[in-house]
Amino acid sequence: MISFSKAKENALKTITDPEEIEQIEKTFHNAKKQSGIVDVTDPQYKVDLENESYYLWFNKDGTAVIMNTKDTHTIFKIDSADELEEMIQN
Repeated sequence: MISFSKAKENALKTITDPEEIEQIEKTFHNAKKQSGIVDVTDPQYKVDLENESYYLWFNKDGTAVIMNTKDTHTIFKIDSADELEEMIQN
């Protein structure tokens, strides 16, 4: 992503492996809601999963943050995101 509303050209990746899709769904489902005011930079990725879209940020400490595009006032933390990052980036 370049910004919340603009994606990088030729950056679309489609994941079709059912096991990878299931792992992504499980990881997103297990993310923990974070309290407080949301103040984030432009997202690194946008993930379309089933009928929902999420913004995604990876952190240097191996965690990640997701935000449903329909609720930009709430973020969810993924404690261990190394596998997710590998799937998204490769």
